[in-house]
Amino acid sequence: MGIGPEQKEFEELTKSKQGASDKRTFYHEGTGKILDYSESKTGFLRSFIHENAPKARVLTIWEEGKKRPSWAILTNEVKKDAEALLREYMSQWPYLGEILEQGSALGLGADRPDLWDSLASQGGGNIFSDFVKDLHQYCQKHFFPYPLSKIDLTHLVTNIYSYSGRLWETEDSLTVALDVPERAVDHKDLGHAVKMVNERHILDYSGRRLWLQI
Repeated sequence: MGIGPEQKEFEELTKSKQGASDKRTFYHEGTGKILDYSESKTGFLRSFIHENAPKARVLTIWEEGKKRPSWAILTNEVKKDAEALLREYMSQWPYLGEILEQGSALGLGADRPDLWDSLASQGGGNIFSDFVKDLHQYCQKHFFPYPLSKIDLTHLVTNIYSYSGRLWETEDSLTVALDVPERAVDHKDLGHAVKMVNERHILDYSGRRLWLQI
């Protein structure tokens, strides 16, 4: 169970760790996040379940550079080590309650080639171009922030789909890192789309988890 600072139980569950000196560092490969965490036990759930219930574990989490805890994970799992629990939790909820901020509508740059023109010149309404249009519409609906859902394919090919990137494959994951300059006008829009994709828990046909980064 994830618990955030806005919930009244958060202070009670993390109060013993506010100034913890036993923090350990955890790196989440999928999102590139670096976190500090500390572990404690609590009898908090006994009032809800049974007074003789075993104590639960609490992982108190600090985001990089933050002095106050930003998240807590409450679990009755006793056998897994803390990093395995963190990895398992973040495979489902990678952003620890972070509100996904939408970007603003893209500016249209003239310095990148219009790939859609080249696709259209290869056959117009062929099967491949129809597939690209369908895929584009799916991405607009499910991943992009609202302003981008109203921009047509030609503009997005010019401003989004033409970015290059790198791919890392492991036994259980595929990580795609897009080469997007931090000052790019569409950096925030892409950051939103990346987080939306990562929260969908997308697997390939081999069961490997897809992670996007920029």
